[in-house]
Amino acid sequence: MKNVIRFTELMDVLFHGSLTLKRRVLAYLASILLVTLGLIFVMFFFPGFWGRGKIGVRNMLNARLETVHESISERIELMEGYTLNLSRQLQKTIDYNLGLKTGVTELNGDGDAILELENEMYGDLNAFLLVSGSSGIFAVLDTTAGNGGVQDNYEKAGLYLRRANATERAIIPKINLYRGNAEVARQRGIELNTNWDMEFGLEKFEEYNRLIESTKDLPDSIYWSERKDIADSWESAMLLGIPVVNSKGDDYGVCGFEFSDAYFAGQYPSFESNMGTVITVLAPVSEGKLLAGKGLVGNTEGVWFDKEGDLDINEGRLFTYSGKNDTYIGLQKETGIRSTDGNKWVVALLIPKSQCMRYVTNTRIQLFIVVILFVVLMILACGYLTHRFITPITNSIRALRNNEEPDGDFASVKELDELRAFIAAEKKKSQIDALPSNIEEMLIAFEKKVETLTPTEKTLLSYYAEGFSMEECAREMFISELTVKKHNTNLNKKLEVTSRSQLMVYIELFERADRLDKLLGKDHTEE
Repeated sequence: MKNVIRFTELMDVLFHGSLTLKRRVLAYLASILLVTLGLIFVMFFFPGFWGRGKIGVRNMLNARLETVHESISERIELMEGYTLNLSRQLQKTIDYNLGLKTGVTELNGDGDAILELENEMYGDLNAFLLVSGSSGIFAVLDTTAGNGGVQDNYEKAGLYLRRANATERAIIPKINLYRGNAEVARQRGIELNTNWDMEFGLEKFEEYNRLIESTKDLPDSIYWSERKDIADSWESAMLLGIPVVNSKGDDYGVCGFEFSDAYFAGQYPSFESNMGTVITVLAPVSEGKLLAGKGLVGNTEGVWFDKEGDLDINEGRLFTYSGKNDTYIGLQKETGIRSTDGNKWVVALLIPKSQCMRYVTNTRIQLFIVVILFVVLMILACGYLTHRFITPITNSIRALRNNEEPDGDFASVKELDELRAFIAAEKKKSQIDALPSNIEEMLIAFEKKVETLTPTEKTLLSYYAEGFSMEECAREMFISELTVKKHNTNLNKKLEVTSRSQLMVYIELFERADRLDKLLGKDHTEE
């Protein structure tokens, strides 16, 4: 009875008015579908929904840029330290070799003395080349082996050692002599570079004058050049240089390291991702342009890239780099390279825009398909709910209205099942007056059976008499529903009833005879 009252109140609140239950439930399902479609609409127009593919590209580039930038920044700092130490070591070697001479200019025209000095410097240069891992190393002396002719003003003695293969990563690489006395190569057992020359031609090595004229405060004299063609070679490189001075600040020359484009390409290969091929560029930025022609470019396998061209930069969450022949998507981060012209140097990671947009488009299509599938599933779910619940409910209500017994249950709708049980009980009430004359014997026999129940089973019987369901009994008795079912089985067996409906008939009889409280032991409890 308690449940029937609750159900009636709920029906009155939720279904008051003239609309049928079927229409109201259909309206409820339609509202669910509309809410779902509304959420999908918000998703479509939420800022970043269509940009989800670009977010993935940016996250990938950010993560990789952090790694590459850290690698290059550490390399820059390390190489500047090597350059400073190289200058100091060469100063000691030259000081020791000069003896009583006051400077290297006193070696002008003395080929033997210069050869001896170059042999001494070779050990220093070779050691620093191996440790640094750069593609080349040089030391230019402020002297010449010439005889004082006009040409000698543009030629300087010294050594320039290069790796035979800039991309090789062997612990002990093969070294060749690019500039210096050929006798040094013979004595050291190394080969001459195919573009070997005896001395440095200053018209092709303008860094010499730049460093000679710089401040003698060595840490502040470190110089990074832009990428330039290596003299008499098809290769290009950036040079890191510093002056070599004695304790008085007099010039001995300059020294430093070479970083060829082949070396940089070997150190920073292209990166294949599902978003496109990523390439690395180390270059200056000026007036909104990435000056790729003045910097170094990593391996470009799988990508066409003009290493000599400049790229216009359009900044945003993802940068756009536009060249004459192609456009790239990427990100950049400033490095510690100090440029004499004041330009900032950056590490940039670039992906061809065509490859990037292909990934973004595919991502959007996939998201669109997911949304469409979700809508279809929601429609199917509404159809299933209609078939599974609404139709059985309306059929059952129609059967009750026609005073017929519905087939099956009410699609597991608890309140309607209880309503049906209540109606059935009401029907049985009307039949009580027609009970046989020996009803008293039946009641006495049932009372004796009740006395055989355990306290828990009697409690369960009391809750049944009040109209509680098994689920509510479990909650009220603080036991599981499975335990309630076990007690229910024992109760039915002892009372010799086969169903809840049959049990409720007995309870109704005792209530009509005003003996229900006694049967349930409530009088005893109150005493």
